[in-house]
Amino acid sequence: MKSEKQTRPRGTAWHRRRRMLSQAIEAIALGEFARDGYANVTIDQIANAAGIAVRTFYRYFANKEDILRAAAASKREDDQRHPATTERASD
Repeated sequence: MKSEKQTRPRGTAWHRRRRMLSQAIEAIALGEFARDGYANVTIDQIANAAGIAVRTFYRYFANKEDILRAAAASKREDDQRHPATTERASD
């Protein structure tokens, strides 16, 4: 029997929903970090703010640090897709 990773092609509705929830959790967590400070925010708080169970959080992220890694990766991807168009002023 094949695993879900092997049987589901990328870009399916399942993958889109998973990506959307992951991005939502990430955005909510970053907001919590900004408001209360990274060290003061718990996984329980993030899950509660996102309206998900703690167990669901762990399906997407191993810990709070993974959220920061995902945010950094998202930023790099955005920067690659949309390079800065402003030119540096020359002296």
